[in-house]
Amino acid sequence: MVSNADGPDDGFLVPRVGEFAHLHPEYDGSLHLALPTPLAADLVVRGWGTPHPWAGTRLAPGFVMLFGPRSSEELETVVGVVRPAHAIATSAAS
Repeated sequence: MVSNADGPDDGFLVPRVGEFAHLHPEYDGSLHLALPTPLAADLVVRGWGTPHPWAGTRLAPGFVMLFGPRSSEELETVVGVVRPAHAIATSAAS
């Protein structure tokens, strides 16, 4: 969650509490996050995640599950995916 959550509602999993992402337990390491629709689609096409079943209906259109990293190199990719989600949630996107 972010304290300066002033981004658009589509930038959040739960807009009223400022939740743009959440990490799943250590044994899984995946996370849910809200991305702009084109980035979410790219993530899925590249095999890094899957759309949430409620994406675009009850939840933001770019709501995805990002698979957990298995190596430090994959962790860098995950961090690179989370950065724009955080930027949008805090209205820091350029």
